[in-house]
Amino acid sequence: MLKKKNRRRRKKEKKKVERRRRKRKRECVQRSGVCCTEFEFIQGIVEEVSNSKLYRMPLFVAKYPVGINSRAEAIELLLDIESIDVHMVGIYGLGGVGKTTIAKAIYNRIFYLFDGRSFLENIREKSKTDEGIIQLQETLLFDILGNKNLKVGSISRGINMINESLCGKRVLVILDGVDELDQIENLLGRCDWFASGSRIIITTRDRHLLDTFGNGLSTYEVKGLNEHEAFELFNQYAFKRNEPKEDYLELANQVIRNAKGLPLALTIMGADLHGRKIPEWKNSLYKYENFPNKDIQKILKISYEGLDETEMDIFLDIACFFNGHYMDYVVDILETCDLYPVSGIPKLIDKCLLTIDQYNKLSMHDLLQQMGREIVRQESPRKPKKRSRLWFYKDGLDLLIENELKKQFLKMKNLKLLIIRNLHSSGHLEYLPNELRFLDWPGYPFSSLPTNFCPKKLVALNMSGSRLEKKFKQIFSSETLKYVNFSWCKYIRKLPDLSKAPNIKELDLRYCTNLIEVHDSVGHLEKLEVWELSNCTKLRILPSCLMMKSLASLTLTGCSSLKKFPDISQEMKCLGKLALHSSGICEFPSSFGNLIGLKSLLLGNHLFGEILGLPPNISCLGVRSDISMDPQLSRRISQGDDEYEIILPGHDIPNWFNHQSVEKSISFWIGPEFPTFGLCLAFGMEDDYSDYCYRVDISINGSRRTFKRGILFKNSFDHLWFFCRPQSSLQKQFQDLKLGYRNQVELSCEIFFPPFAPKKSTPFVKRMGVHVECRCSPPPPPPQNSSIFHDNYEEVQPRGRRISKRIVHQQLKLSHLQGPSFILRRLLCHTLCPTRSTSRQLLLKARKLSNNNRKRKRALVARSCICLCGAQASCQCPKEVCCTYSAGLASVCSMNLDSPTRDIRTA
Repeated sequence: MLKKKNRRRRKKEKKKVERRRRKRKRECVQRSGVCCTEFEFIQGIVEEVSNSKLYRMPLFVAKYPVGINSRAEAIELLLDIESIDVHMVGIYGLGGVGKTTIAKAIYNRIFYLFDGRSFLENIREKSKTDEGIIQLQETLLFDILGNKNLKVGSISRGINMINESLCGKRVLVILDGVDELDQIENLLGRCDWFASGSRIIITTRDRHLLDTFGNGLSTYEVKGLNEHEAFELFNQYAFKRNEPKEDYLELANQVIRNAKGLPLALTIMGADLHGRKIPEWKNSLYKYENFPNKDIQKILKISYEGLDETEMDIFLDIACFFNGHYMDYVVDILETCDLYPVSGIPKLIDKCLLTIDQYNKLSMHDLLQQMGREIVRQESPRKPKKRSRLWFYKDGLDLLIENELKKQFLKMKNLKLLIIRNLHSSGHLEYLPNELRFLDWPGYPFSSLPTNFCPKKLVALNMSGSRLEKKFKQIFSSETLKYVNFSWCKYIRKLPDLSKAPNIKELDLRYCTNLIEVHDSVGHLEKLEVWELSNCTKLRILPSCLMMKSLASLTLTGCSSLKKFPDISQEMKCLGKLALHSSGICEFPSSFGNLIGLKSLLLGNHLFGEILGLPPNISCLGVRSDISMDPQLSRRISQGDDEYEIILPGHDIPNWFNHQSVEKSISFWIGPEFPTFGLCLAFGMEDDYSDYCYRVDISINGSRRTFKRGILFKNSFDHLWFFCRPQSSLQKQFQDLKLGYRNQVELSCEIFFPPFAPKKSTPFVKRMGVHVECRCSPPPPPPQNSSIFHDNYEEVQPRGRRISKRIVHQQLKLSHLQGPSFILRRLLCHTLCPTRSTSRQLLLKARKLSNNNRKRKRALVARSCICLCGAQASCQCPKEVCCTYSAGLASVCSMNLDSPTRDIRTA
């Protein structure tokens, strides 16, 4: 198909050249009144042919186009070449990642399919002057029309000429290196004049620029090379082959790790190291780590130079101090520095200078961080004291000499961010700047803070593992304070009044082993979201009442001296996680039911004694137990369709889990609707050595999704883990899956090592249980004197899709889980029968009851049957026969051999 199109287009090109040759000859005659000389005529033809060849010439892509084709193919799919519609695609990414190279490769793959084509490179630099813009407009017209004599004159006239001259042509236009919207408008106007089948490609470092086009433009982010591609590209430049020399392998890998997949860096550093000896390599690597390559920095710095002043400060602060921190944390700190990070950080993300991951953490490419720090270093290369920021310990060493701390801090009264690590000192500290917004001093070596230290704009305080013991109440006088970390502070006995710091969002007091009392004011911190008190073994007194409408997580794990849980005076909708395992709490208030948003509850060993069932607040699992709790609690917490997680002590899965397995997977069937699943896991471990990760996958008819993932704590292998997924959650997760009448479900659990865990012993799944909530409608009450028996039973042959009612009672009614009537009714309506006739048709096999048995009224019985919703033995709904019939009791069984059975008698 494409070959035929190419041949037709080549013929058209030849005809165009012939028409232009004849036209040029006529122009020569008209211009002079006589025929032009033979030399002029031949020169015109040569020029025309040369322009035509240049017009169809492909572009040079790269010396070693590693990883280009796969990315070009992905973008080509977005272009949808076969479509007659106009398509626009925006390619964005970090500087030096290969956007221009990929655009050239795409141009070479498709340019011959268009009536006109143009690749305009480096628009950002050429558009800085009006003359440059006019030159770009003339280049675009020449590329598509082939006429060098066209002159634009002005920008506005050029826009009109482009619209009028090109509107009837199917064109390919690539605008490379755009960073402002007006650059596109100066060349393409309002982008509404293109002929059918035209394709427009724009490359930029600014994603927000592409967003202005709305749905009319598809976007493609160019990411760095993967490990294999980076290895190949670097080796091609450094060694002129795919593999490095054996002695250079480790050094080559070090360079590749530093480049983090950026083709620009791999190319420049590979070419720079080519032919050098090992000592030169080692010296160059040290230099790369401390002083970025100028050629690399020149390209990367282009995006930085396009920022305004506050955005530049945000970029430098993150490069020097906050790379890898949570976005909300960074925003709160920089907001008090008057840098407007709420709008500034998204701009850095749009310009590919920052990225944000699924956990809301900010990060930047290592080479960008290196570039930012080099910009700061250049403020005063020889005198670190004169720089705006210090992050390297050697540069700050002379500022923090023991006897000079007060003197140096007095010189920095406007200091806003202070981070100190591993400073060992004695005595006491006399001064700290009151303008601090961020104080990060873990292992603070002094027992108290300076008496005159009263920071009114402090946002984040981290003094974990410090020797702080007294005189720190004044630090909580700041209304801007939001993050407090006093974890591992073994000398703190009482947390002071925090009423003057009402905006605290996170309070970390983990492993404060001598902490006895928390001031009552903490219970009234309405902005507090995360409160960590785990392993405060001497803690006995909490606030008497919790009124914390924003609290999302409360951890009291290991607080063995704590006996009573505080009152909950009002509904707390946000508290989703409450960890109480290994605590001493044995008394809950009746107001505990105000925790209406609770999703994850971790409970202690002795709290429920021998009872291993779920507490009544997880009513979505259809479970009840005799745990002593306030009735109001269970009614209020059970509202809603939330997911739940509870950890209880024990090894044996409750028998109401109607599917059970001793392996790490379990399978069963469900009906045509998504039910609510309850999952119970019992883990085994020979040695409680470390924490591990687990993942539970759910597969429905072969379509696999993640059901649950998390961390398996090292001290929880003697516990049962309960998870609940409501019907609405499963329906959303499998929204692309259409359920049939019967659907196979498989749940499987995998345990794996986190990166930091020693691989000494592996946990395993001891047992697995699933409870499926019945989705069938409740059955109607049985009518009086109803019976399904008939005096003359015999074989009943099916007629079409229905079983004949010739022998069966005409008014068959459903009785409430009594006898086989509910089974027979299902057979009459839907019909899967257990045996086949000689004609291979389904039939219902019955037998005539003798006169001797008539008094006993023994019913026809199914030995095994399936709940149409998949709930199996725990439901009270019509069942479908899947086995054979016999006389006596009906046993409704799960398809799993380990499931319990339920005996059902006739009326």
